[in-house]
Amino acid sequence: MSSDDVVFRPAGGGTADVTGLTVDGASHLTLTNIRDANSPQHTFAFMNTSDVTIVNLDAANFYANNISDFTVRGGDWGPCTVPANYCSNNKLDVETGSNILIENALFHDMRIVPGSGEHFECLIMFGGRNVTIRNSTFQN
Repeated sequence: MSSDDVVFRPAGGGTADVTGLTVDGASHLTLTNIRDANSPQHTFAFMNTSDVTIVNLDAANFYANNISDFTVRGGDWGPCTVPANYCSNNKLDVETGSNILIENALFHDMRIVPGSGEHFECLIMFGGRNVTIRNSTFQN
């Protein structure tokens, strides 16, 4: 986290509800204690970003593409059922991305509707350099 990050967090230390969130091209940004009010139907998306930290977000999933210096600290990722809901894998699409850290996160309850023919992963990653996933839990 940069010392000059723009920080979005709820007043009074609570949790802010949003409906979906897309961050495209941001730098020096920290998002803290935000919940997707429509979860599990939306995705937090982070595209073309650098120096972005997300702390204790609660949503069905996230999608990160073309990112660097990206940190996921904590958070509750799930539930998500395909194809019934509009959500998908927690996905790091970072063929050219670097310096990615996911720590102390909970990924849970990723489900496929039987007979749907869908494929689904709890967390999927495509490439990247200096990627660390630690102290995180994957269940159901």
